[in-house]
Amino acid sequence: MYKRALVPLDGSRAAEAILPYIERIAGPLEMEIVLIMAVSLAPEEVIGVAPRFGQDSPAHREGAAQRYLESPVTDLRTKGVRARARVALGEPAAAIVAAAREAGADLIAMTTHGRSGLGRLLFGSVAESVLRAAPIPVFLLRMTETARAATAPTTEARLSVERVLFATDFSDAALAAWPTARSLAAAFEAQVILEHVIPPLTYREDLPRETFAPYLAEARAKAERELDKLRAEAGGLKVKPRVDEGWPADQIVRAAAEERADLIVMGTMGRSGVGRVLVGSVAAHVVRVASCPVVAVGPSSQSEEPSRVGEGGGGRP
Repeated sequence: MYKRALVPLDGSRAAEAILPYIERIAGPLEMEIVLIMAVSLAPEEVIGVAPRFGQDSPAHREGAAQRYLESPVTDLRTKGVRARARVALGEPAAAIVAAAREAGADLIAMTTHGRSGLGRLLFGSVAESVLRAAPIPVFLLRMTETARAATAPTTEARLSVERVLFATDFSDAALAAWPTARSLAAAFEAQVILEHVIPPLTYREDLPRETFAPYLAEARAKAERELDKLRAEAGGLKVKPRVDEGWPADQIVRAAAEERADLIVMGTMGRSGVGRVLVGSVAAHVVRVASCPVVAVGPSSQSEEPSRVGEGGGGRP
């Protein structure tokens, strides 16, 4: 299971919103948290660590970043979480992925948006780049009012993981995220919502449902059989299978809301082709819209180190 999480920060409150969530996960899993700040060598790309022009030498920016990280590290340690910090020089996404490898991290946790604007970093694009290249799962938090409130100075975060929604189209790439969902649910003794969405057979919405009734019935029966197989692999976990029809991203977000999911776990690559779903775009949409965090298992983490993703339980081949 997860032993070390890399948490990129950029000096913004938006990026720091991930801290209460990863702190909550770190406790049950006894994880070490490695906070990282990537400092670009180009002065115009510095993300707030050198506010005055002229304080833009690499050494100065590196020192300022290190000083900034001291506060969240101290706060985590005060709460009983093992934590340390490091500063990386270079393009943020590449530096984050390289640091994750060097630190032996099992998970990267970050918000999808941080600083933006002239001369600052658009954290959303960095998150997407990290997700594409990361050799490990990525815990992504979209900024919402709930996430912002969790970092308010006067608010004590009370976060729990009671329901984990695992979304799958039954492709090998999507099922590669199943061990992650199962392991997280086991760590928190959470219920698992197994979600499969039957996509539309056509883009036309004026055709009567009866036209596709045989297809839908067959697809639902097949989905229920596949979900039963996953249920059998869940060990002692509480499992609730669910089959919906419609556009996958919309239905996954709706299911998460209806089931009051605290976490969504899914792969970023899946079926493609005629009549199938391109899960990469589905995952991106879910991350942008979902009100709860999303643990996305990207293609690199699926192919390079599957045993680390599924540590703690056997997965499907």
